[in-house]
Amino acid sequence: VIGKNPNLAPDQKLYHLHSKTKGEPYQIVTRFDLTDDNFDLAWEALENRYDNPRILANQQMKQMFSVPIAQTETPKSIRQIQSMLNESLKIFETLNLTKSWDAILIHLCSTRLPEETMRYWENSLKDHKVFPTCKDMSDYLSTRIEILETVSDIRKIQGRENHSSKNHFIISYTK
Repeated sequence: VIGKNPNLAPDQKLYHLHSKTKGEPYQIVTRFDLTDDNFDLAWEALENRYDNPRILANQQMKQMFSVPIAQTETPKSIRQIQSMLNESLKIFETLNLTKSWDAILIHLCSTRLPEETMRYWENSLKDHKVFPTCKDMSDYLSTRIEILETVSDIRKIQGRENHSSKNHFIISYTK
């Protein structure tokens, strides 16, 4: 975004790179003084270091396989798995690696889901002989998260009502 902004001079672009990077990328960028001539050099140094599709794919694979198995069916735990699925898919799409990844990603995602969520997923499939897509899985997870959040909210409301009616009963009984 910074590099393609026609309203910024090269030294301004390099200034933004200085301010927006951290860690190793920051160390690479700050080797270059804030001059018009150095933006292209700094950008090239970043590309040389980080524009490696194999490394990006391997890093994403590590991240995917490190997502913990959800022990309970909560919106947070399922959202974490859905985020992994969607993020991985987007990265693999940018690397042109998605032709046959749906089955692999769905399998990985499925192995991380709680058993109850998995059962509902299987029940949601219209044809068990056809491979679902990652979009199918993501849509299902979005729906499941919404259901769990709704149920949780209803339970909280019922809990408050039950608690307040008990207090009311105790107060009126002790009078």
